[in-house]
Amino acid sequence: MTTPIYPSKRFFRAGAKKGAAWGDEIVLGATSGILIENDGNPQLKQPYNSHDDIDAVMPLDGDLGPIGAVDFAPDFAERYDPGPLGSMIAALFGTCPAPTAGKSILDWADSVSAFFTFAVERPGTIIEVPSAMPMKYGVKIASGLLKGSIGLRGNALVAAPTLNTATVMAALGYVDKGNRIKFSEGVIRMKAQTGTTWAPGDILEVSDIDISYERTLDDVHEAGSESIILPKEKSFKMTVKVTLPRTSAANLAYLATFKAMTAQRMEIAFTGGIVTGETHYSRIYGFPRLKLSAPPAAPLADIMTTVLTFEAEEAAEAPTDMTGHVRPYIEMVNAATTGYLA
Repeated sequence: MTTPIYPSKRFFRAGAKKGAAWGDEIVLGATSGILIENDGNPQLKQPYNSHDDIDAVMPLDGDLGPIGAVDFAPDFAERYDPGPLGSMIAALFGTCPAPTAGKSILDWADSVSAFFTFAVERPGTIIEVPSAMPMKYGVKIASGLLKGSIGLRGNALVAAPTLNTATVMAALGYVDKGNRIKFSEGVIRMKAQTGTTWAPGDILEVSDIDISYERTLDDVHEAGSESIILPKEKSFKMTVKVTLPRTSAANLAYLATFKAMTAQRMEIAFTGGIVTGETHYSRIYGFPRLKLSAPPAAPLADIMTTVLTFEAEEAAEAPTDMTGHVRPYIEMVNAATTGYLA
């Protein structure tokens, strides 16, 4: 097999698979294909340092410096069964046991360690990041679909890799090419963290959402290594922004919620078609405890909207309807039979 040479992304493939040893590439498998809209443009970051010696009016030579962290963020349309992209998201969260009754649960762990080999085709060649650790996951709405972005920090960029050849890339398959998550399939609920079970009145009228989960990773070199060692995280932060399309007195009353610092809980849920029998595909982004981090924004306009911005926190105990969860989590119901971190 040969790598396509036509300069359009329509002809190329990309894949990712969980790695074993930091810095070592791993061969992508038959279901390692990832359906992305943009690969985030991974680039080698290695400066050329000119020699700065005396008796040299102009530099006479130079050396390549250490390889900097290769940061990139592929964009994609969310699918109910995301395949390796789901594994990357699970790696960012840190915990994802085998599914029970078709449900996979991603819980936010204290720290993470999983990383991936990432490879993507370019005209006539393949570029690869041997090891890349997820550090950020974003979710937005665009063109009526739920769109995702997974930020990665890689150790290096390799052209024409040894293991992931054109033959390997041509054999890449996908867990599911359909079942995109539509905004029309969603419902957003919110009420006080200490409130009772969900009720019809807890459903928000929302025209846009913006969710961000981020772990701040370091990028350290050590003696004997040209590229960064396995990153460790400094901190993490999660934010949720929702747009209410019709500003009302009830919307503006969230100013009192902000001033009182009243904690909320939120569930952003999507339900799709049938997986099997009577089981539907579903995706839930759960937040057991949120605080408004800014007053409601409702600028004067012909048709006014209100934007609520929250920061996620850890609850002292699991709220009603969120049994077992004190930190943000994601639930996926699909056809997966093994854990996303297996």
